[in-house]
Amino acid sequence: MTFEDSVEKNLWRSLAQARALAGGGAVGAGKSAFTSASASASTAPLLFEGTAFLVALSGGVDSTALLLALVSLRDAFNRAKNAPSQAGHTSLGGLGLELTACHVNHGLRGVESAADELFCRELCARLDVPLLVQKLSLPAVETGGSEALWRKARYESLTVAARQRQAPYVVTAHNLDDQAETLLFRLFRGTALRGVVGMEMVRPLTDQEWPVLLRPLLGSSRAEIEDYLLAKGQSSRLDHTNDNEAFSRNFLRKRILKPIKERFPTALENIERFRLTMASENDYMSALAEALYERAFLPPNGLRLEVLTGEHVALTNRVIAKFIEQAGVLPSFQRVGRVQSLISEAQQNTDRNFSKQLSLGENLELIASKDRVLLKPEYELVVSAEEFEWRRQAMPAITVKLPRPGRSSAMTMIPWLNFALHVEDLKACHEDEANVAADTHSVHNTGLESWPLYERCALSIEANLPENFPENAPLCLRPRSPGDRLQPFGMSENVRLKKYLHSNKALFLQARPLWPFGGEALALRLFPVLASGSEVLWVPGLGLSARLKNGLSPSHRLTLVPLADRQNCSDKQAGFDPGTC
Repeated sequence: MTFEDSVEKNLWRSLAQARALAGGGAVGAGKSAFTSASASASTAPLLFEGTAFLVALSGGVDSTALLLALVSLRDAFNRAKNAPSQAGHTSLGGLGLELTACHVNHGLRGVESAADELFCRELCARLDVPLLVQKLSLPAVETGGSEALWRKARYESLTVAARQRQAPYVVTAHNLDDQAETLLFRLFRGTALRGVVGMEMVRPLTDQEWPVLLRPLLGSSRAEIEDYLLAKGQSSRLDHTNDNEAFSRNFLRKRILKPIKERFPTALENIERFRLTMASENDYMSALAEALYERAFLPPNGLRLEVLTGEHVALTNRVIAKFIEQAGVLPSFQRVGRVQSLISEAQQNTDRNFSKQLSLGENLELIASKDRVLLKPEYELVVSAEEFEWRRQAMPAITVKLPRPGRSSAMTMIPWLNFALHVEDLKACHEDEANVAADTHSVHNTGLESWPLYERCALSIEANLPENFPENAPLCLRPRSPGDRLQPFGMSENVRLKKYLHSNKALFLQARPLWPFGGEALALRLFPVLASGSEVLWVPGLGLSARLKNGLSPSHRLTLVPLADRQNCSDKQAGFDPGTC
């Protein structure tokens, strides 16, 4: 089988699995699945009627070979389509290939990064493939060499590009060597069975129905890929950072995997067979553990211990891992082991009044009794219900005033917060240069050309507010409530606000002066948010919803101003429009 035949075979398998995902079926290791009901009717046909691919193109050996192979398949299909006697030449049958390449320029290597982009432009022009170029720019505080952070940003860029091109599939060039490196990396770092499963050939990129990530080169070794490019007479770009053994994956590739392959020529194939066996067994164990978890789960945040009694430790470990993971805690070996020991102690203890607590970190406490374990935030254990309810009733939701037509700003007083929310219409301010110049409270003065750099710890944001809010869910400032959810800027999924606050405790400590009343535990439970219904749009000082960062430019500037500042300076000095206060 030639390299291109292998790519075509795996591509066809990937498409079949992706459509199984859309239908709610299970694919790959771990039975990742999501249903077509989550997407609108207008997007669902894309998965079934088209084969529009967005190909991630770095210019390196792997992605260059992938693009060439897909172009060859595209051309073969076009020839078969124009020659009815050759119909069926390609296993893609009646489906065509629509290719778009996407080059994500990280901008980390200066001239080399620019040369990579130029190479991709020239290659795509010669192959008649449209090219999108996405430039990454992360805040300076986040550019400390975090490979995971850059990978996440890269996938987000590919997702945006795929939606722009209406391409239901994003195709990357991960190969058999990458798979082996991933498996070894996880083994050495420490992993459970599901970590040994490695990369899946198909997986959803977001919680929406599309785009879906395809990896048709996972069955091809890097040696086969290099031979293919050599036979094609095609050059590629070399990323010299891949030689830096300070990076763990580079070290594994050069110092461990390379000599293993030299000593054991079939090592990659044998590692892959082992991985597939583990994937199959992990699927079976996952199904058993899921059924046990459903029987043991005690809403809203507990487990029934009698259901776990007598079950194999391999299954109860998985149940415990899922239990604490869904509460936002990383299920490390150590944490799962400590919980398992506490459960065993509770089951063996003869005292019917047995009760013991275990801190899991992340401000979460596990409370074990004879018949159950409960998971609660630590602050819920130290704040009395009476004090919480009294404070909550003293903090009514306050509807936010937006600038009226002909006005550039509006002011909303929040007495229980001792702050006022100043809302500026940036378009009106842009027309009135005097207002812009007088704005001494603004953090950003960037105009309307582009989005400003967003600082999560700031008490001033620039946002694209919806034109209208539902009558039953107006824009308001209120204390956080159970069920609140937030889609943080830079993330593709909604998260529970409680989980988000726990994960950003350091930022919460910085924002603590915003609500200084009571203890820290009470402040965390009643922290003010800007919301529409149960959808949180801004947690001042901690996070901004991606919903407010859409579009080409912001529409409004929102600033929380201490009431003391409001009282001690004139409206003109503060840059406020008194007509809408």
